[in-house]
Amino acid sequence: MYRGTRTAVLVFIILVFLNVLYAQGFWNSLARRNTLTGDWWGIRSALARQGLEFSAFYTGQVFADVSGGLRRGSVYLDDIDIMLEVDTDKLLNWKGGEIFLYFMGLNGKSPEKYIGDVQVVSNIAAYSTWKLYEFYVQQKFFHQKLSLLTGLYDLNSEFDVLRSALVYINASHGIDPTFSQSGRNGPSIFPYTTLGIRARLQPRRYFGPGARLILVEYNISKGSFWVPYPIPFPEWKTLAGIAGFPPKEEKTEYSGKFALGYWFYTARFRAIFRRPFAPDPGASNPLVRGSGGGYLLFEKVLFRENQNPDRRLMFFTRLGIANDEMNRFAAYYGWGLTFYGLIPGRKHDIAGVAIAIADNGDDYKNEQLANGLPVYDAEWNFEFTYLSQITPWLALQPDIQYVIHPNTSPAIKNALALAFSLNIAF
Repeated sequence: MYRGTRTAVLVFIILVFLNVLYAQGFWNSLARRNTLTGDWWGIRSALARQGLEFSAFYTGQVFADVSGGLRRGSVYLDDIDIMLEVDTDKLLNWKGGEIFLYFMGLNGKSPEKYIGDVQVVSNIAAYSTWKLYEFYVQQKFFHQKLSLLTGLYDLNSEFDVLRSALVYINASHGIDPTFSQSGRNGPSIFPYTTLGIRARLQPRRYFGPGARLILVEYNISKGSFWVPYPIPFPEWKTLAGIAGFPPKEEKTEYSGKFALGYWFYTARFRAIFRRPFAPDPGASNPLVRGSGGGYLLFEKVLFRENQNPDRRLMFFTRLGIANDEMNRFAAYYGWGLTFYGLIPGRKHDIAGVAIAIADNGDDYKNEQLANGLPVYDAEWNFEFTYLSQITPWLALQPDIQYVIHPNTSPAIKNALALAFSLNIAF
């Protein structure tokens, strides 16, 4: 039996078991837990007091191409995340330190085989594997105003990320494709991470509490620099929680964020796309030093209910650019409206509509045309989603995506994809 089918059957059995528990009257106490497995008879909270915090999450997604694309069909894919955070102050009397380990298990086929898109309709689509995904050490100085981090590190945890866009399933709303699909193998993000060094400064004197200015991140294995310049609103806060689960309580209300980022590869790569004026079509493409680009992020609360501040509407936009010698996409444009607590009394539910546009560079289009392959300028993705927080540890999310010009190819029809996501915190 296909591994993804086995996982789907297992999830179904779990849900049936929970239904039995509900019939026995056990559901009320179970539903109040923050995680499915609870406190492990006090062991979990005892470990946390000693500086060891364990967390595990399961995400399962069903995708079906119901119209257009390459062909009709459906897939099941899932992602298991196991994390351990070590507070060295509590455990080792090591002031200002943190050790983080993150193991990841991926399984299933990508919906791309049916839809044929290039922006990736699923944010967990990858090859099946178990791996150590992140393992880094972080040290904070000067009352946490400065921190240094080194190790296996997903830069998208801090770079090119918008809180109000985390709920969407399309990968472009997690990080724009001019950045994620840059260079030869891409940056240190899902599902491939590598060694890196990151420095972060929090200049509260100039930007207010919670402000963060990430100075530079150097990716050791891929020879690349990331130099972003986040400029926050006064109430800007760090990310809290994971999409699909209630965020941790915050002392101040999240207002929004504005950020500018620049990225640059220092290594020499052979140009991917040949310029039309190349003198010898049979010659190797020239070596290019430094593939680069940048991004702009903006999100802001448009509406907040006075009597219920958790009920709010947020707008976000993300713009990205990249040089088209080394990158297929020269520009990206994304927008969205995210409504928290759309239904009264459901403050942790999230509804949203978003648009993602990946624009081909001139070099890519010229090469396609030279090979007799017609190509559209851009791929468009429209996403409609609703995340229902059933309990603090269980979330269900139906999702609809409509893709115009999949892979920017006239040979692929516009596609309609239906999805359903299951999120469990253990």
